[in-house]
Amino acid sequence: MGDVYTFGPTFRAENSNTSRHLAEFWMIEPELVFADLDDLMDCAEDYTKFCVRYVLENNKDDIAFFNQWVDKELLARLDQLDKVAFKRLTYTEGVEILLKDLADKKVKFEKKPVWGCDLGSEHERYLAEKVFKQPVIVYNYPKEFKAFYMKMNDDGKTVQAMDMLVPGIGELIGGSTREENLEKLDLMIAEKNLIKDADARLQPGTARDRMARGSSAGYDRHITIFSPEGRLYQVEYAFKAIKTSGLTSIGVRGADSCVVLTQRKVPDKLHDPTSVTNMYKITDTIGLVMTGMVADARSSVQRLRGEAAEFKYQYGYEIPVSYLAKRAADIAQVYTQHANMRPLGIAMIIIGIDVEGDTKIPQLYRCDPAGYYIGYKATSAGQKEQEANNFLEKRYKAEPNPSLSYDDTVQLALACLQNVLGSDLKAPDVEAFVVKNDALNFTQLSNEEIEAQLTSLAEREDDLVGKE
Repeated sequence: MGDVYTFGPTFRAENSNTSRHLAEFWMIEPELVFADLDDLMDCAEDYTKFCVRYVLENNKDDIAFFNQWVDKELLARLDQLDKVAFKRLTYTEGVEILLKDLADKKVKFEKKPVWGCDLGSEHERYLAEKVFKQPVIVYNYPKEFKAFYMKMNDDGKTVQAMDMLVPGIGELIGGSTREENLEKLDLMIAEKNLIKDADARLQPGTARDRMARGSSAGYDRHITIFSPEGRLYQVEYAFKAIKTSGLTSIGVRGADSCVVLTQRKVPDKLHDPTSVTNMYKITDTIGLVMTGMVADARSSVQRLRGEAAEFKYQYGYEIPVSYLAKRAADIAQVYTQHANMRPLGIAMIIIGIDVEGDTKIPQLYRCDPAGYYIGYKATSAGQKEQEANNFLEKRYKAEPNPSLSYDDTVQLALACLQNVLGSDLKAPDVEAFVVKNDALNFTQLSNEEIEAQLTSLAEREDDLVGKE
């Protein structure tokens, strides 16, 4: 295979020190074989000049319009860009210039440049706009803040990476040569305290190795590409996003009721606490707790409310809990198929009462970012999910199908959350909703009701809460 390029959606995984970096964006990614850093810089410069020449020759009216009404220096700047050779300097030289001008009081920065830290937008634009007044290519960055797969220079301190900085924008193009030596890759992984992502990633000769060495578009950036181990990394990252929410949610199904509860956390003192919630009503009788990214949760809730309303309009009765869970899972699964989407970073626990004639059946379902859903006797989601599931499994091991009363159901959920958090709960720290056979509506428990249940829980002596 020779030189190739891709153009498609990319999902940023690394940390960034500039607001100009998007989490999701479309990017052109050339891959050059048998090329060194100089070849990469030549390619970046030639491609930028080609684009500028094309625009100047084929979009003259547009450029004239922008030059007259938006930026009166645009035409001159583009014309200069096409004619001059781009300035090239090392990262170390760039930092020295910034520090010297700062010491001479020629400039003020919000953040002082420090060797070993990434340059901010203010530093990049100062070099391009004030110092050199033309495009600049900065190369040989410190290894500390660059990816482990970038090729190390002989000094052992910097890697062969480059960024093109242009006036008026800042960073326009970035690239690097990739390390092909397996032993050096292992050393960098260990040095950066990274978990080796399956042996196949670093096995020479495999498809994964060829992709990882030649491009930043590895399997973990593309939702629709399976790794050689049969994994979809973006979907796995969505599961991690759920845990990073810092919340744990519990759902328990009883004989005549269901309860969902979660931690109540107000992230900022300036927030109105009454507007912060992870509980959502879908219909009068069905509700859920969302754990994970709040924006994804609210978008999904609106979609599910539409699904429930459409079902009732078509069939004349309320949507069953199982069917709503299936639709939620179907929608989530679609988000794992297309490159122009990303998985939803949420797990939902859905509760409700299915009414069939005189029969009322409590239902509890959980749906995850992979589009998997199933009914549960009890389940959990979030930061302490594994610990919560272990607690619940122990409670159901002795009696696989307990007939839990309403109080037992609520207190088991509270006991589980209290156990995994390792401290006594207080009513204001918990958000709880229930559905009951004798009151089908999805109803919030007041602080007084939660406090009464916590008091009863503390006074229990049976094995419901694991007391001997």
